[in-house]
Amino acid sequence: MTWFELFVKLDFENFIKYFRHLQNLDFGTFIKYLNAAKGEIKGLFLNLYDSNFLKSGSYWIQALMTTMINLKHLVIQEYNLESRQFNKIMSYV
Repeated sequence: MTWFELFVKLDFENFIKYFRHLQNLDFGTFIKYLNAAKGEIKGLFLNLYDSNFLKSGSYWIQALMTTMINLKHLVIQEYNLESRQFNKIMSYV
């Protein structure tokens, strides 16, 4: 992994983490970000704190999987407020 690929990966993971806090939240912004990063990311590890923040529900996962052309590894975990633990909801290798 090059330094640029690492930067894009970490930046995208951070973008997903704080995406729901953006003022102009929309699916189009997510798609633009995906298209900009799609060729550079080979693996993602996403920790979600609220998976229902988009009106489109889980459609963003389908968009992620079909757009990321070089994606080889994907782990998605959701934080459970009651148990205070992450629950793995998806793992793709």
